[in-house]
Amino acid sequence: MPTGAEEIKAKIAELHNQTQKIRTLRKRLDKGFFDIGVVLAEIQQQELYQAKGYGSFEAFLEREIDLGKQTSLRLIKIAHVFQREVALDYGMDRLFLALAALEGETMPKPAPSVPSAPGSKPPLPLKPPMRIVG
Repeated sequence: MPTGAEEIKAKIAELHNQTQKIRTLRKRLDKGFFDIGVVLAEIQQQELYQAKGYGSFEAFLEREIDLGKQTSLRLIKIAHVFQREVALDYGMDRLFLALAALEGETMPKPAPSVPSAPGSKPPLPLKPPMRIVG
């Protein structure tokens, strides 16, 4: 048996366990996003992805994690920057915007929930009715 084979085997098993954990958390992304970031950070720190032959963590994310590389990297940042309870209170989308603001990036604004008719003007903000005294 080659030198280090047991260590590689253990790392592959640990990587498998961690990716299974991510798949389970992914089913409830609204509640599991923070924990996914923690698990991904552990995979990165322990360099478990190398056991499967990936030359970089980013290559592992692109091929193995169905969240996408950018989302995965943002989830890791969320786990490093925010406390778990606060993160869950604010939610993933708001934290992505907060991270973008901290990094000086501009993120696209979410599309309006009600599509407008062609040629129509955007709705005006609501004002209290004018009171005519007379």
